[in-house]
Amino acid sequence: MNERLNINVYRQKRRKKIFYKYLKYFMVVFFVLAFFILIWNLFINQRICSQDTSNYPVLLSGDSAIDFQRNETGFSVLTNKQLDFYSLSGIKLRTVNNTAIQPVINSCNDKTLLYEQGGTGYSVEKSNETLAKNIVENKIILGKVAENGNVALVTEDEKYACSLVIYDRSSNQIFKWNSAENIIIDFCFTDNGNGCVVTTMGANDGITKGTVYGLNFANKQELFKTNIGNCMPIAISCDRGNIRIICENKLVFLDSNGSILKEKTYVDKLSKYVLTRNNYIVILFSEDSKAMGNLVVYDDFGEEIAQNQFKEKIRNIDSDGRNVIVLTDNSVICCDMQLKILNTVNNKQNVDRIICIDSFAYDISMNRIYKFALR
Repeated sequence: MNERLNINVYRQKRRKKIFYKYLKYFMVVFFVLAFFILIWNLFINQRICSQDTSNYPVLLSGDSAIDFQRNETGFSVLTNKQLDFYSLSGIKLRTVNNTAIQPVINSCNDKTLLYEQGGTGYSVEKSNETLAKNIVENKIILGKVAENGNVALVTEDEKYACSLVIYDRSSNQIFKWNSAENIIIDFCFTDNGNGCVVTTMGANDGITKGTVYGLNFANKQELFKTNIGNCMPIAISCDRGNIRIICENKLVFLDSNGSILKEKTYVDKLSKYVLTRNNYIVILFSEDSKAMGNLVVYDDFGEEIAQNQFKEKIRNIDSDGRNVIVLTDNSVICCDMQLKILNTVNNKQNVDRIICIDSFAYDISMNRIYKFALR
């Protein structure tokens, strides 16, 4: 009897010992993970919200800035000589030589597509390496890169009005779609990068017709074809299955099956626009007879959420979905998404290009990049 009790006591002690042993391992792993998560968050917050302006202004290489785009690591600047990647604190991360006559860039997260419009070559660049290089058969009209590394090119074609050709991250052609009569105006990748939504423009009896196509690379087929009426589509974006199309006379919203959910016709003339990544649409309307602009912010369902009229002539606008910046002849006006003015920076008449990233604006003026707080 005593022997059996001793065995039970021994087993209980052993189970407790094993339990505390694994509990100790769990706590060690938990605190190690928590420590790394804390360090990572501090790194991300420092990278995104860095207030370091000691490296500004940044002197650009090249005679002229062609494009200026935000990306995951900071921003990229395309000049007539090279493509430069910078951190938000103004440190140059990498330089890619540019020999193209008409270079164009398109950024998505950490990837930037560099191609020559009217040429046949492209490359996919990151701030630390080249991911892909390729020479294609026909001349490139328009190009974009997806988050998964797929590259889509609208190219000229002898038999068709134009073609959309898709290459994977290894530069293998995985899909081709020919547009027989209509011109491809714009396209966007679906959320996973394995499909595209394409806007085209054609004419019927002298009337402009807009058409939207849904394409799936795996099935190699059209998912839908939707006529959006007498309009010229300008730009398109797709997020979580919601499709937004900016036309010269209206906004059009489709679901993932291509069904029209809503149309919103403009009253004034569309002048400039921004499609943000978190589903806002910012549009500047102007009247030819007045030197002022009316700025309007729409949500993902086409509902107007803010409007503000500026008495100065507006040269450019930008938004990252958190803030809106308005470049006039004499200043930069910083607003939130409700178009409430947060800050005004005067004497910005020499600014050529401007973008906003979180709480800061970055502008190119006299071949230099400047940084200032939005709030």
